Amino acid sequence: MKLQNKFQYIATPVKIFMALLVILCLLSILQGICIEIENTYAREKYFKSEKTEAELTEEERRIDRIQSSTKEFLPDGTIHLIYRLEHISDQIYQEQIYDSNDNLLWEGTSDKRPYEYLSWAKHLRRYKDGFNKQQMNDVRMNTGSIR
Repeated sequence: MKLQNKFQYIATPVKIFMALLVILCLLSILQGICIEIENTYAREKYFKSEKTEAELTEEERRIDRIQSSTKEFLPDGTIHLIYRLEHISDQIYQEQIYDSNDNLLWEGTSDKRPYEYLSWAKHLRRYKDGFNKQQMNDVRMNTGSIR
């Protein structure tokens, strides 16, 4: 048996394997191109609409207000939404406070806010990716260890 005949038995499976590998690479490139095209044209639905305040429906205004509100967590587990209307001075804002059922609780300037107990959560805003159980235990100063 010559050397050429030995490689003939290996060459056919290698050709099939390489053809399949090239086809899979082309399909993955095509898939990446399709995904990026979809992301490019569908991106506008993820951004805020360009409608003016007058063109927004009541439900769109409500959703926009909720999304742009600051969420303050009370010690009893309820949530209040603080919506800032305008900036008055360095640390004073015109704001509205809503409960989680979208009922207006208070409207006025932030220096005269009757809900002083909401300010305990201000240092929690550094957790932009979410607030988990360990971070809540840190706030409560609960280490979870038994002594």
